[in-house]
Amino acid sequence: TDIINYTGFSIWISTSIICLIFVLILVSFLHQIRARMFQEEKGKMQAELLGQQEMYIQELESIQSSMRSFRHDYKNMMSSLYLQSREGNMEEVEKNIHGLIDEFDENIDRKMNLTVQMANIRISEVKSLLYKKITEIQKKGIDFRMEVMYPVEETGMKPLDLSRVLGILLDNAVEAVEQVHGDISLVISAQADGVHIILDNMVDQDVDIPKIYEDGYSTKGSGRGTGLYSLREITANYENVNLMTECTNLRFIQRIDILNK
Repeated sequence: TDIINYTGFSIWISTSIICLIFVLILVSFLHQIRARMFQEEKGKMQAELLGQQEMYIQELESIQSSMRSFRHDYKNMMSSLYLQSREGNMEEVEKNIHGLIDEFDENIDRKMNLTVQMANIRISEVKSLLYKKITEIQKKGIDFRMEVMYPVEETGMKPLDLSRVLGILLDNAVEAVEQVHGDISLVISAQADGVHIILDNMVDQDVDIPKIYEDGYSTKGSGRGTGLYSLREITANYENVNLMTECTNLRFIQRIDILNK
């Protein structure tokens, strides 16, 4: 009041100036918060990229280790095959050769193929999520196959939503096959009309399709069943996304079509 009386400003002008100063302070404060959030998000992205690189390096080291082991076994096997051939035991030679080829296909060729498939995922958030989930699946010893047909550079979904969708699909698949020693297959195909995702896993019983998307419903007991409900909620936010589910011959198949906008 003393300042207003001293300067001779009217109450309206003085109030406006005070409000303006308050707004400027508020804008400055919000700008600092936004800058801090941006810095934290940038740090998070860098951490995810470093995590991707670390997992990629670990995968390459695993392949290299498998190659060294295979080379060692290969030398021993060749020596054994040579002696068996000298003795005329061709049936045993043929059997051992088939075993050698199968071992290569199972241990090395699959790892190399998975690395090649991951290279076709060009969305960093999705690649990070897949690396994390695949690492968990491999540690559990679950038979997992993935095929990424053509580079996936963008989709009609936000990267975060697509990552959540894939995370839910894989988590539910792991839960379904873990106790029955089943397998999981994931196909991601980038086509002219959009990106198509098909996840196929083994189940130990028929699935009630209408009920699995209800909030809280689960065949595995209470406290579960929120994943597929969340999946439907996410996909429902996109007019260009179609979700289809079927269960045939104890194979649970979910298909998501993300059409171009």
